[in-house]
Amino acid sequence: MAWLTRKPIGWVLLAAVILLSSCLPARGHSGDVLSAWAAAAPVIDGTIGAAEWSGASKKTFTLGAWSCTVYEMNDANNLYMAVEIPDTTHDVNDMLLVYFDNDNDGVTEVGNDLVGMSSTSPGVFGDYYCSALPNTWSSDVGDGGTNDGSGVLGFSGGVHYYEFSHPLDTTDNAHDFSLSAGSTVGFIIGYLDNLVSVGTWPGTLFPPQSWGDIIIASPPAPVPAVGGVIVSVDKLVLLAPYFVAILVIAAAGIVIKRRRH
Repeated sequence: MAWLTRKPIGWVLLAAVILLSSCLPARGHSGDVLSAWAAAAPVIDGTIGAAEWSGASKKTFTLGAWSCTVYEMNDANNLYMAVEIPDTTHDVNDMLLVYFDNDNDGVTEVGNDLVGMSSTSPGVFGDYYCSALPNTWSSDVGDGGTNDGSGVLGFSGGVHYYEFSHPLDTTDNAHDFSLSAGSTVGFIIGYLDNLVSVGTWPGTLFPPQSWGDIIIASPPAPVPAVGGVIVSVDKLVLLAPYFVAILVIAAAGIVIKRRRH
């Protein structure tokens, strides 16, 4: 974890400054939306398996001359993201950064979340946050928080494969976002090739109004059983007195009819 322990803040600060220098005036929201439910959590190992990411929300985008791909999904506990970048050179100072606009209000604020990964093999995951305006990002761990999540970099065939997970909600509220089903969080991806900014997607780093949106997905509704609707055991318990009353009324009706005959 040398990237965190030796220079927990410096690399991210430098990365932010480099990325900021390439920014253009802000536009409106990009219109790029990612949202998908993870039926099974992916293995965070730096290998973007076709099966494990088959249900993910997926976007192809351009950074510099590269055609890149991002995958996103969530389950009840974690946000999962993977990014493919065809950077054929593997440098120790290659860096992936994903910034978040926690409440999606289009404003850079103290407490906004950031995850980063350096390219030291097998990649070092770091959990950061905006500690001061306008552009100071600090390690959660360095400021009394916790490093929440995990990430691994894979490099094969001239392509960098970044995979990471980050909890939707933690007890570290001062440094992390707090999301649940239906929440929307703004995001932007930045990449540095050996500390040289390649660019950001979607939009520009500041202000966050030009970023994309991640909508936290809900689990799919259960499929009704063939021939009827599935009723949970709890609901059956609540309905039991009514079933008994119906049976008593029906039985009384049968007795009355028999007496009449």
